[in-house]
Amino acid sequence: MGLYRCAACGSPNVMIDTQAGGIKYNYLKGAVGTVLLGVGGAAAGIGSQQQTVYKCPDCGMVLTYPMSEALADLIDIGVMYPKARSQLKLMNVDVPWEFIEKKYKNIDPEGQEKRRIEQEEKAKREQQRLAAEKSYVDEISKTLIKKKIQMEEFNHE
Repeated sequence: MGLYRCAACGSPNVMIDTQAGGIKYNYLKGAVGTVLLGVGGAAAGIGSQQQTVYKCPDCGMVLTYPMSEALADLIDIGVMYPKARSQLKLMNVDVPWEFIEKKYKNIDPEGQEKRRIEQEEKAKREQQRLAAEKSYVDEISKTLIKKKIQMEEFNHE
């Protein structure tokens, strides 16, 4: 499993990144800037702060914290050992696997991949069925047009 899990959806595909996390003011730099440059020099104390963020490609959330390690470990155990799902405990409290699955939609990427493949196959079969149906309708249309032309030729004679 991944090092971190998304706190929003439970996905193990979390990526770590840094981004500007806000503004902080350095009073020493601001005071020196004010002495040297006047009132405008006070801006010298303004700086940006870097912040570690956790980006989840599955749900799109960008959070400043990952899922707690204890809960992530619990989910990892449930994913790796399905028979252990009925005995999961967090701080000596029973945690039903159904609750975890409902709360965190992306905890099992392999299962999701399997469901995605099944959905794609179903969509492909539906497209093939529609294509066959369209071909059948086109064939009937051609036959009807031929019959109409024959009828018009017969009526003109």
